[in-house]
Amino acid sequence: LTVALLHQLLVRLGAGGASLPAALTAALGSSLWSTASRTLWQHGPAALALTGTVFLLLPRPLPRWRAALAGVSAASLVAFRATDLVFALVVLAWVARHHLRRLAAFLPGPVVIGVLLVGYNWWFFGTVEGGQAEVERLHRAMHRVGGPWSGDLAAGHAGTLLSPNRGLLVFCPWVAVALAVAPASARGLAPWSLVRWLLVSLVPYGLVFSKYAVWWGGHCFGPRYWTDAVPLLAILLAFGLRWSWRNSRAVTLLFALTIVFSVFVHAVGAFCYPSSWNAHPVNVDVAHERLWDWRDTEVSRCLVEAFR
Repeated sequence: LTVALLHQLLVRLGAGGASLPAALTAALGSSLWSTASRTLWQHGPAALALTGTVFLLLPRPLPRWRAALAGVSAASLVAFRATDLVFALVVLAWVARHHLRRLAAFLPGPVVIGVLLVGYNWWFFGTVEGGQAEVERLHRAMHRVGGPWSGDLAAGHAGTLLSPNRGLLVFCPWVAVALAVAPASARGLAPWSLVRWLLVSLVPYGLVFSKYAVWWGGHCFGPRYWTDAVPLLAILLAFGLRWSWRNSRAVTLLFALTIVFSVFVHAVGAFCYPSSWNAHPVNVDVAHERLWDWRDTEVSRCLVEAFR
C-alpha cells in the first residue's frame, strides 16, 4: 500500500517516468523490504501514514475533507512512531502557514487520537510514554547506556549514516547520489512547499536518532530507524533520476549501480536475516565497536551462513 500510494504521489508531484523506478527502489532497495515487511514493526504503518499525509495535502485547492483525513493520517504517524512527531509538527506548521482556513478541519484528528493515545498509555502503563518507558529502563541494562538521550551526537550521526552495519548510506547508497544531485534537481520541487519543508526536516529527524543512546536500533538489519523516512528519500531519488536522464549519463549509471547494489543488500536482509552476527562473538548491544567492523559485517555473515 505504501509503495502504490508513493508511486501515485510521485506522479502527482510531476516526477514523470522516474516515478515507477523510484517507487520500486523504495520497495526493494530500502528497509521497507528488509525490515518493515518482515514483521510487525511500527515502521510500515508509519511510512504509509507519512506518504498518505503528503498525498492528501497536495495539490491545491485543499477541501475540508482532505484536510480532515490528513489530520488523522498525521496523528496516526505519531501514534505509530513517537519520534515521527518531527514530521507531524512540520505538517502542522505548513497547514497553519499555507491553509490557515483548513486548520479547523485538520486539528480534530490529532486532538482525538492524541487524547486516546495518552489515555491508553496512562491507563495501562501509568505514564504518558506508555510501554516505551519500560523499553528505556531495559536499555540501560541490555545496552549498557545511560538515559535515552545520553548518546554522543557526533558518533551517533556518523553511525546512522556510515556504519558498515547500520549506516543508511552504506545500505542505501542511492540516497547519497540523490543528495549529491539535489541542488541540481531541486527546481522540480519548487511548486511543492510541503515536500521541501519535509525534506529539510530530515536533518532534525536524523539528529534525533543520532543523539539517541541506542542509535543502532538493537538487533535488526541495517538502518531500521530510517525506514519511516524512505518515502521522502524516494522523492529525492525520483527528481534526481529525472534530472540525470536529461543531463548526465554518468550520474544515471551511478544511480543504476547504487540501486542494484541496494536491492541486493536488502534481498540479503529479506531472505538471509537473521544470522549470528548480532549475538556472536559478542552481543553488539554490549560491544558497540562491532558496529564499525568492516571485515565481519552483518551482510557478509548473512551470506556466508545462508550458503552454509
